[in-house]
Amino acid sequence: MGLDLQFTQGQTIAIVAGIVLAATLALVGLRGWVSDRIRVLLTVLKVLGAVGLLILFIKPFWISRKPDPSAFRVVVLADLSASMLTEDRKGQPSRIAITQKALDSTEKGSWLSRLRRDWRVETMAFAGNVFPLAPGTWDTVAEQGQTALGDSLVQVLENGGDRIGSVVLLSDGHDNTGLNMAAVAEGYRAADVPVNVIGIGDHRPKGDLQVSFIQDELKGVAREPSTIEVVLRNGFSTPVQTVAVLRDGGEVLGTKPVNLPAKGEQTVQFDIEPQKAGARNLKVTVESPLQDTNASTDTDHAVMLVEAPELFRVLFLSNRMNQNYRFIKRILAAEERFEFNAILRVGEDKFLPFGKDIPDKWPEKPEAFNDFDVIFLDTHTLAEWDEERVKGIRDFVSKRGGGLLVFGPPEPGREKLGGIFPVVEAKETIVKDNRLISIETDPVFTPADEIGKLKLFLPGNLPGRIAEKLNRAAREVARIRSGGGSALVLQAYGAGKCAYLGTEHDWRWAMADDDGLDAHRKFWLGLSSWLGTGGEERILVESANQVHPGTKPVDLGIDLLGADFEPSNDALVEATIVNPAGEEQRVQLFPSSSRPGRYQADLPVRDSGDYEVSYRVVFGNGDSLEKEIFFGVESTGGEVADVEFREGTLQDLARLTGGRYYHYTQLSTANDLALARKLPNTERRVSLTDNLLFMALLVGLIGAEWILRRQSGLR
Repeated sequence: MGLDLQFTQGQTIAIVAGIVLAATLALVGLRGWVSDRIRVLLTVLKVLGAVGLLILFIKPFWISRKPDPSAFRVVVLADLSASMLTEDRKGQPSRIAITQKALDSTEKGSWLSRLRRDWRVETMAFAGNVFPLAPGTWDTVAEQGQTALGDSLVQVLENGGDRIGSVVLLSDGHDNTGLNMAAVAEGYRAADVPVNVIGIGDHRPKGDLQVSFIQDELKGVAREPSTIEVVLRNGFSTPVQTVAVLRDGGEVLGTKPVNLPAKGEQTVQFDIEPQKAGARNLKVTVESPLQDTNASTDTDHAVMLVEAPELFRVLFLSNRMNQNYRFIKRILAAEERFEFNAILRVGEDKFLPFGKDIPDKWPEKPEAFNDFDVIFLDTHTLAEWDEERVKGIRDFVSKRGGGLLVFGPPEPGREKLGGIFPVVEAKETIVKDNRLISIETDPVFTPADEIGKLKLFLPGNLPGRIAEKLNRAAREVARIRSGGGSALVLQAYGAGKCAYLGTEHDWRWAMADDDGLDAHRKFWLGLSSWLGTGGEERILVESANQVHPGTKPVDLGIDLLGADFEPSNDALVEATIVNPAGEEQRVQLFPSSSRPGRYQADLPVRDSGDYEVSYRVVFGNGDSLEKEIFFGVESTGGEVADVEFREGTLQDLARLTGGRYYHYTQLSTANDLALARKLPNTERRVSLTDNLLFMALLVGLIGAEWILRRQSGLR
């Protein structure tokens, strides 16, 4: 400290003596005029005010020294190895998420932003080696298989030299390759560069609650009861109460509360009844304690292959009674695997129902159509139906996954059913002679049907409708050999199928001869069976219902079939992913150049746990498909085989290099860094009298003494 004297030494001494004398005279001279308490208080205020005035004139000061920020830099080194993907507490941010938040330079209040207010900061990252920390590097964490902590610290020191004033390491302490930490710390101490450490992680209690499907292959039959068994295992040393939930996509199929003994296990059964055939994506989850060490085992996935029922329920809908109805009824009602039902309007208010519990009127609720597997629909009836009932038919195909066969004039079908109806234009004609029909085996019939050998024809001298223009994705199955045109057209739509038959007089096949009778029966049994088996899977996802390692991106690729059941390359495919933290991300899939119908994209994954993916496909003709799948990600093997937080290693590193250690929960105070001792400094002269607080105090003392004197009756 120094003095900036405005007087000579003798003058200063005289001023001090005058202050002492004035205080003494005030103390003595006021005796008898005021009370002793006021007299002492006035004297004290006078002395303090005089001292303040003296300080104002002698101007004491001191020199402030601070490291020069322009002469060195602080290196922030972030651990981006795969162990940083660990979630130490269920439902809490992962280690990498904590690190990314601390180093978010776009957030004014982040730890990095506050550090940059004081120092020149360079941000780096490391795993197997050191690399610049850029926005895109956060997405590479899952790919980092090693942590070379020692090597990375040496690389930073060698590249920085004497320009480094301090290193700040953000890490969980994992180090599985490279130099020994003791040798690295010795090198930093010799270079006089302290390593300040921010520990990222928490010590995790040992315990894991697991759930898994018991059966490797799940199978069932549509509309028949099935039992799904799962096993729960408690890895905790205390009992656990939890709830197991079975889902099919977003639909909850069952919920079971479970009490698990310590280190015990229990089998849980879910009784379900799938309503439609096809592959069902099942998922079972458990509510695990907050201390659960592995979120990926809280969920398991399985595909349940639901076969078509042995009994197909068929509903025939028409407002006419004709020969075709009688022949179809005779064929299907005689077969044990078909339950034939019908509603025919035969008068203005008169209906003819056929079948058990079939009403004598059109179904009032659109959901009633979903009780059947196949619907034969006469387009004449559509003119009598309101939009709600027509929508029930559309939902029966697109959502229920049912099979619809349409016959009659095509115009009402196109107008009412829209894109479900596979024909755009059809010509009504009466041919003079029977026209032979060529039928493809795939996809309706099987080779055992020998459908190509059957003599099927468009009956002569009877009205028929020949499809001339089809939906872009529709497929011709029965083609008229002479003159061309389609007699049977089909397409997939949503979860189901729709077909259009251009003739209502195929009963003539059965009247031709014995072979014709057999051909007619084979045709209707094959077509009805194909429609009843439900929609074919048109979005095939290899990654669905699997648990993937968190060390590499997950393949989101799909194989896509168009409405003609052929590989489709003209669609726009987007996937919406929801990660275990509930964050949403959209990814565009692009067609493969080498595999027809293949759309591909990779998803880098950070957090272990359950991922939900919703695919949306829009075809070139405007039709769309949606599919929802689940998959899991677990942190196992290699870099993440042992993810314990190694706080002791980090504390030793800070201590041996002269740095400071902070836990990530202390980030608010972690800007007080240890710096190299021999850094260039900046000097600044600080004077007490330049402080506004001092001037305010001086004025306050003088004013207080003046007010007190006036209140005491003194001048």
